Amino acid sequence: MDELIIQTHDFNTAKNQLKEFSEKIPSSVDLQTVATNGGLFDLFDHNVTGAEFNILTAQIQKHLISIHNLHNESIKEFGQVYKALEALDKDYIQAIILSIKAAETASNQAKKSAFEAEKNSLDIDKTIKVQTQTINVLKQFKEQIDKYEQLKNIDEIWSDCQTLKKDIKSINIRMENHEEEIDRKTKEQMNDIRNLLDEDKRNYEAQNKILYKKLKIAYIVAGSSVCFILIDIILHILGVA
Repeated sequence: MDELIIQTHDFNTAKNQLKEFSEKIPSSVDLQTVATNGGLFDLFDHNVTGAEFNILTAQIQKHLISIHNLHNESIKEFGQVYKALEALDKDYIQAIILSIKAAETASNQAKKSAFEAEKNSLDIDKTIKVQTQTINVLKQFKEQIDKYEQLKNIDEIWSDCQTLKKDIKSINIRMENHEEEIDRKTKEQMNDIRNLLDEDKRNYEAQNKILYKKLKIAYIVAGSSVCFILIDIILHILGVA
């Protein structure tokens, strides 16, 4: 019987790729915050500038891109799980089935030869030869089974695949929650910025009104002073004063 050769390259390649992916740990999200105090000796609230807001937005975009890439890699790894299972079926289980069928065929042939030898009263040497062939077939089958050492790990591999599937699902859930949290915080920050801008606008308008009133009073006082001076000059000219 020809020796069956198991091709393990596809299975091992897919298994190694799954292992490499499972060892990838996403980096933690660390956003640079904006200062809350400003002005002289940090005694006043800090007004957020457009540059600071752009820096924060760039950080958020960077982390969103990283999350999106990890999400795409997770989807691709499902293909590796399928390839691993397909390779397992192709390389191992099919080889076992072929080996069993080959052993059954050889055993049937040996039984048939022994039966014919006994029926036709063949000599002992032929019977011994048939038995030797049967033993050789069984030896080859045993040697082939011994080569399937990795089959002992099938249950463990399947368990790891199920665990990986759960981990991927958990990662997707966490990414969705993280995206929602980032979106919520972004909206809150945008609202805060709009409120700050509105407050600055109101303060600016109030200051303009106060300045306008002060200027108006100053003009009135200055005008009154000029009038008094003119009256005094006129009185001096007329010789009244």
